[in-house]
Amino acid sequence: MDTSFLPTEAQWEHATQNAFENKELVYAGIHRRGQSYDSVGLPLPNVQEALGQSRFGLRHMSGTIWHWCRDWFSADSYKTVGNDQRDPVANIETGVRSERGGSWVGPIELCRPSYRRGRNPDARGRCLGFRCVGKPLAE
Repeated sequence: MDTSFLPTEAQWEHATQNAFENKELVYAGIHRRGQSYDSVGLPLPNVQEALGQSRFGLRHMSGTIWHWCRDWFSADSYKTVGNDQRDPVANIETGVRSERGGSWVGPIELCRPSYRRGRNPDARGRCLGFRCVGKPLAE
């Protein structure tokens, strides 16, 4: 049985509480149009820095990379996917997966925890990644 998986959009948004309220989101939106970066010169913070930290202690929740979510993306999914459910998930395949968090290559407005968008699941890039949600193993 799998004990880890991509978070739903609802789980991801809940996990980011207070992350955007940090004023240290200075790394978001600092990509310079037309500039090329090598791996040494990427304008990213150290992993140990408590930037974009949520009230749960999760770091770098906004403004570093876009995070994949388990949901299939639909612009109106919050209107159509069980809003009365505690943890709704959009399971109807649309061909586009949801992503959250914004990245350093875009404007800071896209780093709001409530901002959502979709991307082809085959997409790859320097500003795209994921975090897994885990369940404790049964004792």
